[in-house]
Amino acid sequence: MSVSYCDVGAGYFKRDGNAPVARPRVPRQEPGRPVIINEFMARRFWGSADAAMGRFLRVDDKDYR
Repeated sequence: MSVSYCDVGAGYFKRDGNAPVARPRVPRQEPGRPVIINEFMARRFWGSADAAMGRFLRVDDKDYR
């Protein structure tokens, strides 16, 4: 499957003016890099945004949470 993505910094949403629909509270010591996905992807692969929280996905041999 082909996935398009863009790396952004910690201040992305402050600068952009948009906010995520849901945001998990994940301790920094948890494995996997944080990733933000759109609602379509959350529903397609996990059924809902809530069900996608805390799940892992792999892109270019890197794990994201």
